[in-house]
Amino acid sequence: MVYQNGLDICIGDIVSLHFKEYKGTIVHIIESEHDIQNWGLDKPGVMIDTNFSGITFYEKTKLTADEVSLRSRSTIQP
Repeated sequence: MVYQNGLDICIGDIVSLHFKEYKGTIVHIIESEHDIQNWGLDKPGVMIDTNFSGITFYEKTKLTADEVSLRSRSTIQP
């Protein structure tokens, strides 16, 4: 899964949300059919621990530059 600018999304990335009004941290990437089913979802996306409402699901189609953009790279090693 990638950001609008083409960079891979990584767990631990700090992101700006909703026109850079908020921020959050990527905590889960839900991409495979297995992951989608395990989370009880219909579509792929990411879980983001936000500073305004805790862990929130962002559907892959909603990962636009205005809605979710990379602020700083994760320091977590894969």
